[in-house]
Amino acid sequence: MLVRDSHNKGLKEIFKSNHREIFLRTLDWTIKSAPTVGAILPDCVVIAINKEAEIAPLMLAGHDDISAVVMPVSPGKLLVGITDGCALPRSFNYNAEAARASYSFFLSSRNNAEILSLCPVIAERSIFVLDEEVTSGIQDVFPQSLPSRLEDDLVKPGPTYRPIDPDLSKFQSNPSFDGGEDRKAIQGQIKQLRTIESALSRALPLSRLDGITFVGDLPAVLRNLDRDFDNAPPIESDSREFGMRAAQMLRVVQSGKIKGHILMSSAVARALKSSDGAEKEFGIYTVVRELALVATIEYVEFALPGALLSPIEGELDPWLYRNVDAALHGYVASYIAARYIDEQEMVEAKRHLLADCINRMRIDVLSERLSYRDHGDLEELLNVTLPAIRYVLLFAADLLGHNAVSGRSAFRETDELHNSLEEAGLTNWLEAYRVDLMKFHKQLGRWGSFDEFLSFNVHVERLLWQFGMFPWEKPEGIWVEVR
Repeated sequence: MLVRDSHNKGLKEIFKSNHREIFLRTLDWTIKSAPTVGAILPDCVVIAINKEAEIAPLMLAGHDDISAVVMPVSPGKLLVGITDGCALPRSFNYNAEAARASYSFFLSSRNNAEILSLCPVIAERSIFVLDEEVTSGIQDVFPQSLPSRLEDDLVKPGPTYRPIDPDLSKFQSNPSFDGGEDRKAIQGQIKQLRTIESALSRALPLSRLDGITFVGDLPAVLRNLDRDFDNAPPIESDSREFGMRAAQMLRVVQSGKIKGHILMSSAVARALKSSDGAEKEFGIYTVVRELALVATIEYVEFALPGALLSPIEGELDPWLYRNVDAALHGYVASYIAARYIDEQEMVEAKRHLLADCINRMRIDVLSERLSYRDHGDLEELLNVTLPAIRYVLLFAADLLGHNAVSGRSAFRETDELHNSLEEAGLTNWLEAYRVDLMKFHKQLGRWGSFDEFLSFNVHVERLLWQFGMFPWEKPEGIWVEVR
């Protein structure tokens, strides 16, 4: 319950979107007359006008460039907020611009020819702005130079290889639906989803996207899923550790080729259409992050063909690696997606989640260690320990990947995460993990050997050692000594 509540609390904090509220309070608000035909209500509710007289849904507009915002309060009245020293453009046609800023529909109190003439321009501007936002966000998703204090320790590689197929610049998937929503009900969200895919495909290799399925009950689907290849990494369905899950990228095999299929909660589809800017931002962030996970498949397969389908030699290495695999890919995906959501609020949510996850690991594993003295069942002990370690590795990589974009440190002298790390004796470990993940990311698409992936097994061992568990490989299999 502890981590789930923290996760859900973090999401609620993101959705509060205080920075938008603060900005809107600075505007000079007035009521103005609407067009004589009556004001329409766009599905984005509020439109923004920048200093170049360009229109966008408020939730996609940069606050620094806004000169005015407009929303209808009735068919005959508009609520207009003006920034200091600005005014509405002289040629401003509210209904036409509101239709262009709509995502898939608008509402009107009338149904005459003038209103119907607005239908062909629906989404004309909103899709352009969304495409522009996603494109601008991917300009710097690839590894940049390292901080100077690390340059003496790490090798400086050349430019990261980007395996992009030029024919994919207009790439689009065909979403499917498995309960909860149907295509007609969320047609507008599909349009936005395809815009995001198209923009991302200009910088990320998405040819291995098998598809996207919106599901009504994602945890139930994950619990009942039957994986179809031996090397499939473990899937964690919803639990008290994870709390609310929004999406899951799964590796699948189609005609001998490994691909990624995204299962997405129908709540994400609704978030993409939400009139709440923070919810919409979270929806875009979720889609981008899952598509980035698909792209990591191509980066690995380009550098190391067949690596993801080939068995790992020995018994100890694969046993350890399955616990850190998701964390490596998650670091890259979080690095890419970080630009699509409010950085400060998301970082705080991720810090709370990691702190609670570390606390839960200590509580659950230490409790099971005590029980192990009585029952002596090693498998039962590991069934508690390894999932807890997987979550810590995953959430730590998620936070560190997000922080790497802004250069924000994961370390603070006094806060919840600092205390959790100190109590668990993991402060130095997290710094070592951060440096290793940074080095790994610098080799994106250019890894020379799968040993660069297996080197992260030491971090699984490090967390096992913290609880007095020491694994090694013997002729008869894996041996774990518990001290």
